Amino acid sequence: MLNVTTHPGASAVLYRSDGTTAIPFTLTGINKGDAKLDKFSASGTTLYNLTVTDKNNIKNRKTYTITVRVDAAIPPIAAPIGGNEKFLPLNIKSGEYPWDVMGASKIGNGSTTGSVEGPKPPSSFSGKDWSQSVYDRSGDYPLASTVNEAWLGDNMYLQTIGKNDIYALAKYGIAQVSGTDKLTSDIFRFHVFNPFVTPEGVSRDDGDRGAVGSDRQRLEIKSNISASNRDANSVGGDIMTHHWKFLLPSETLRYQKDTGSHHAGDFIVPHRFWHIFQLKEVAGNASGQPVATLSLVSSGGIGALEFRNNPDGSYADRLKRLFTLPFDRIVDRWMDLEVTILTADNGYIYGKLTDVETGDVLFEGGMTAETLRRPEVRNPDTGRLEKSDLPVQSGQQNRSKWGLYRGMYNGPEDAAYADEFQDATMYLSDVYLLKRDKNTYIFPDGWDPKAQPRNIAAWTRPAAITAEESTPLESLNLPSQLDVTLSTGNTEKVSVAWNPDDYSPDSAGTSKISGDFIGEGIGNPQNIRPYIEITLTPKPV
Repeated sequence: MLNVTTHPGASAVLYRSDGTTAIPFTLTGINKGDAKLDKFSASGTTLYNLTVTDKNNIKNRKTYTITVRVDAAIPPIAAPIGGNEKFLPLNIKSGEYPWDVMGASKIGNGSTTGSVEGPKPPSSFSGKDWSQSVYDRSGDYPLASTVNEAWLGDNMYLQTIGKNDIYALAKYGIAQVSGTDKLTSDIFRFHVFNPFVTPEGVSRDDGDRGAVGSDRQRLEIKSNISASNRDANSVGGDIMTHHWKFLLPSETLRYQKDTGSHHAGDFIVPHRFWHIFQLKEVAGNASGQPVATLSLVSSGGIGALEFRNNPDGSYADRLKRLFTLPFDRIVDRWMDLEVTILTADNGYIYGKLTDVETGDVLFEGGMTAETLRRPEVRNPDTGRLEKSDLPVQSGQQNRSKWGLYRGMYNGPEDAAYADEFQDATMYLSDVYLLKRDKNTYIFPDGWDPKAQPRNIAAWTRPAAITAEESTPLESLNLPSQLDVTLSTGNTEKVSVAWNPDDYSPDSAGTSKISGDFIGEGIGNPQNIRPYIEITLTPKPV
């Protein structure tokens, strides 16, 4: 994407290399003002011409040549790519705005600022969108209360820095971090400041998407969930590998000052949620809690990095943990994380965490997990919202999110340790998604999705039938098959045998005919039985 800002007295037109074919600038929506640079040359270099003209004197014009080079080489990945697999890298380049990096990737798929969740007006200091930040820290962080009103950085920002930019790496204190020389892409730098209240009592928190007085902070990138971006997200039966390298420095994982019983340099012990990766279900009433997270947690009284699965959209009391590692194992070094997830009721999560510099494997293994969210229904006996036998709703899918998303210590219950809340930074590199071929893929630990039981988990309700009283059963044209969601996540058509004893042709009104699923190789341990509503109208007199 190219976004051009000109003097009000000038106009700009973008042309392809032929100098005559204009590329329009988007007039509305999240990409307003953007021109899409596409039709790249097979040679890897594509030229565009930008002509800027004086509105009052059309002879006063200047043409600029824009050169776009596309890397042809695929970054190294964990395993070979099959013919039916989709590779979606995030090509992070220093000097580019992060939202342009997202929009140009197959993960963001044309969505620029829409693929980055950060604060928006009116809570930002400047009143402008946070994405207009021009703040570039040099030296130590300023105290938030001393920041000038004209500063556009607000309380958080996301930037790109070069993996070989010694000046930038030194400025942020990571020039000597092991593993930096082994990165393939450049780096995303996420940073959130400690919110504060001005002496006048004005809260400057830039909380969750700009909320004033929020109890959480969010700065995340995320996959675009438009229908045209099917490969970047997961529905039932999909197998997706999520890969990224990340660095959590001491400024994030250690206390920066003495507070309470803690001393500067001690590892923090998070009191509220703090996710640095989320697999988040979209749409429906089960989208509250994330499906899976990489989180900073308190475990056994110490701070730890934890990857976990949550089968429930409304609760967090059935968490299943893939790994938990204390902060001293991962601080101040680049980590390489590969997580492959089968989206299904009987899903699977495999993970491998490696020290980039040494190659040491800190964790490798897998576990079964409930990773497919479907509509939740309240259980009359327990009062809990629980997954039922309803199929997924339109639009339900799992999207990927990376960044800093944490609860703030600003509630009454947090007062005892509010002083522990501090600034935080995370670095991200070599990000890609890999949509696997679900017909052939076997997990690295040998777990084979095709060898798992194919049990009925949900079914699609057939349309109700209205007929006249005394209509024979065989004339109702009951469906012979229904769409069934299996425990593998896949949806198949399964035959149904309807129970004729449930039908009374001479009784006007609405009733249900139940049935039984019949399918070779398909189990039904929950004894799920389909039904169809029949309404018989009285015969005319």
